[in-house]
Amino acid sequence: MIKTKKIMLAIIMTAVVSSYGNIAVYAENRNQVYSSNIEVKNYNQLTDELGKALANGATDVKLNLEQSFVEEFRKTDEKYLGQLLTEAGYKSKNDYYINEMNRYGFGVSGKETAFKFDYFETVEETEKVKIEVKRIIKDIIKPNMSEDEKVKAIHDYIVTHVQYDINGMRDGNEAHTAYSALFTDKAGEPHETVCQGYALLFYKMATEAGLEARIMTGNAFSKSANQKPQPHAWNLIKINDNWYQIDLTWDDPIMNPPNTNYKRYDYFNLSDKEMQKDHTYNNPEKFPKCNTVYSDVVTNEAILKEIGRSKSNKDAVLKKDEEKSKDIIEKNKLDEAKKKLEERKKKLEEAKILKPLKEIKKLQDESKARLIEELKSLEEEKKKSLVEDLKKLEEDKKSQIISDIKKLKEDKISEVIETIEKLAEDGSETLKEDGKKENLIDKIKKIIIEKDIKLPDRKKYIKKDESIYEKNEFINSVLKINGTESKEVLDAKQIIAKASKKEKIQFWGNPNKNHKTELNHNFKINFNKKVSADDLKSKVIIFNKNTGHKVDIDIKLTNEGKTIEINKNQQFDYDNQYVLFISDDLKDSGNNSALNKVIIMEIDC
Repeated sequence: MIKTKKIMLAIIMTAVVSSYGNIAVYAENRNQVYSSNIEVKNYNQLTDELGKALANGATDVKLNLEQSFVEEFRKTDEKYLGQLLTEAGYKSKNDYYINEMNRYGFGVSGKETAFKFDYFETVEETEKVKIEVKRIIKDIIKPNMSEDEKVKAIHDYIVTHVQYDINGMRDGNEAHTAYSALFTDKAGEPHETVCQGYALLFYKMATEAGLEARIMTGNAFSKSANQKPQPHAWNLIKINDNWYQIDLTWDDPIMNPPNTNYKRYDYFNLSDKEMQKDHTYNNPEKFPKCNTVYSDVVTNEAILKEIGRSKSNKDAVLKKDEEKSKDIIEKNKLDEAKKKLEERKKKLEEAKILKPLKEIKKLQDESKARLIEELKSLEEEKKKSLVEDLKKLEEDKKSQIISDIKKLKEDKISEVIETIEKLAEDGSETLKEDGKKENLIDKIKKIIIEKDIKLPDRKKYIKKDESIYEKNEFINSVLKINGTESKEVLDAKQIIAKASKKEKIQFWGNPNKNHKTELNHNFKINFNKKVSADDLKSKVIIFNKNTGHKVDIDIKLTNEGKTIEINKNQQFDYDNQYVLFISDDLKDSGNNSALNKVIIMEIDC
């Protein structure tokens, strides 16, 4: 069974193949037969034989396969067969025919395998190219010309005699051959081709002039035009044992109207590094390396001057590059200065946030240190009462506090005695027994004096029309006092003890005023994030420093949630002191971060 396939080999670039047709017509342009008596045993031997056939532009190739290889070859898919044909092209050492191929077909019958190849040029056209190239080379290549001069002469001839087939590209019937680059087509358009034709013609002329050349394929793109990579073909040329890249298509710009005298040398004898700025290669490992910079080794100053790479031009380019480098350095310096300025601005912004914290640290350092020390002491010495611990925070008020407590004790004793006397007069069952009243008074005095206990509020139990039972409730509540503090005081102590354990470096919110705040006026605490409104009452507390009682306050969020505003709900005693506590459980509205440290502040009324 005969298999056929159009081909765009890895080394064929912009060729547009026509419709398939029967394989019998593939070879109508040529009649070059290649056969071999060698029995092919493997793929390597197969590409060797195909390479020999392609070296001469064969159209019919007949090969015998060893029986063991026949079955393996039958399983070869078209993609791999295309790769084999590409490898055969490299082995042919003749880039002309493999880069001029249009399509191919193959079939297997028994042990015999037949390949048929079709080319863009007919045999007659290829022969005309050969004759015309000989004529041109004889005309432009003079005796004793150096290899540099030969390459330049061929380059100049092509870019001044050939035009890019822009119309064909637009209409989809562009020319791809060296023939179209040398002769007029049926429509009368002179010397037009695409990159494939430029590369084929240069290859033909260079080899005719005795030079070693190759056809390179890959992709090319224009960075300045923001162009995507496009399939492209160009050449390699060997001059004085050094290989160079040369692109005739890109040295022949499209001009309207055409200027046949215009020549440029932007892509004349470049190194791989120079070419790679806008060209990429297919299978570069199959081609010679181009590591030499042309202007570094050429001694013909006339050529260097004409192609724009003379010493003076080079010096000018170096000077321009030096100036460009200076500009880059200056720009880098400016960018660095801008970067430092931005960093400075950032630090200033951070300073705005940290400044209030620093100011707070500066305020009453001694009092703050004493507060921290006393708060630690509260945890370590649980036997001491909250009143005694907080009383030590301000030594200058110690005597006044002691006096106030003493007076409070005396007042409480008098109050208790008065209450018990009144209860006895009312006929309290608890006090009927002889000596009960006196024993009760002595016991309460002892508790108050030794334990410094806050008694229950008498007014809560003793009213004008209270029953004996309710009055006895007061006595029973007094009798239950055994030297321990009330739950409210213990809760306050736990808050302070919890705060004293925190060792973190800072909090992320701070008061908007001083460390001390007038409590009988509304006041605010600002934060740098939106605060969560969840359970604020349990996280923001004011309690009496002397008694440990919580204060009834109203809390609300303002300033889009970044400010806690505290309003009074009751009259505060001006003789007492208060403490504001904000728990480190306070979180932002997204619950992503919490207060970095418990806030405890002393408040003067």
